[in-house]
Amino acid sequence: MIGDEKSKYGLYKLHCINCKILIFSKEKRALCSRCFTEVNDSDSVPYNPPFTKLKPKCLLVTLSFGSFDPKTYTNSEILHVGLSNSAGTYVYNFWNQYRADNVKDTTIWKSVINIDLKIELSDKEWDEFLEKSLTAQRNSDPKYHQIDNNCYDYICRAFNELKYKNIIWNKQNLAAEYIEGPIIELERFCKVYKIVDKEGESVQEENYNTRQVTLALCDICSEYILNDQRLKCTVCQDFDMCLTCYKSKGHEHKMIEK
Repeated sequence: MIGDEKSKYGLYKLHCINCKILIFSKEKRALCSRCFTEVNDSDSVPYNPPFTKLKPKCLLVTLSFGSFDPKTYTNSEILHVGLSNSAGTYVYNFWNQYRADNVKDTTIWKSVINIDLKIELSDKEWDEFLEKSLTAQRNSDPKYHQIDNNCYDYICRAFNELKYKNIIWNKQNLAAEYIEGPIIELERFCKVYKIVDKEGESVQEENYNTRQVTLALCDICSEYILNDQRLKCTVCQDFDMCLTCYKSKGHEHKMIEK
C-alpha cells in the first residue's frame, strides 16, 4: 500500500533508474548496491503496510489475538473478520457470541485491514441492517463453532441477506474475493520489512545501506525479486530470474543464487 505519508511501520520505496532496482529503506535515501548511485529524498515514495486504523462501512480483517506487527507476523496467524458501522465506532462480528464491539472499549480492532465494500445504502440504512442481521442470526444460528459456524459464516449470511453483488456467498468465494489478496499483500510487506529490519541491526547507522533491502527485477515476469529468491545468469549480461520463473521455464545457461 502506497500512501502520501509514511506510517509507523512504513518504509520508503526508491528506484534506481540506472539498474532497474527497487530499494526499500527506513530512510529517505539509499545507495544502490550495483552502481553505487545515491537514490535520494526526491525519488522516495512511502510504502505502507495494508493495515491501518479502522474505517467506516468496511469489511475488516484483524488478528484474533494481538495486533498486526510486521516484525512478528506469520502466515499461521488466526484471522478474524467483522463489519464496521457508518461511523466506524462499532464492529459487528461473531466470536463465541454475536457482538457489536464498541471500538473505544476493545483493542482487537485498533489495527485492521479495511476492505471498502462500496455499500450503496445510506448510513442509516446500513446501521439498521447491521443491527437487524445480528439479531436475526443470533436467533437462528446461535451456537458458535470454530469451523462450521464462525465469523466468516456470519459475514456470508449478512451478505446473502443483503443480496450483496447478487452472489450467493460462502466462505470460499468470500476469501477469494476479499481476503486472499490483502493477505498476500500483507505477507509480502512483512517479508520485506523483516529483511530491512534485520539489515538495520547489522550495519552501522552512518552507512547508507542501513535498514534497506535491494530488489532486482525478474527479466521474465517483470516482478521484483526478494533477495533469497533471486537467480543470476553466469553468461547473459544483467539477467535475473525469480525462483518461480526458473522452476517453471528454466534457462539455457547456468544460474547462480545472488
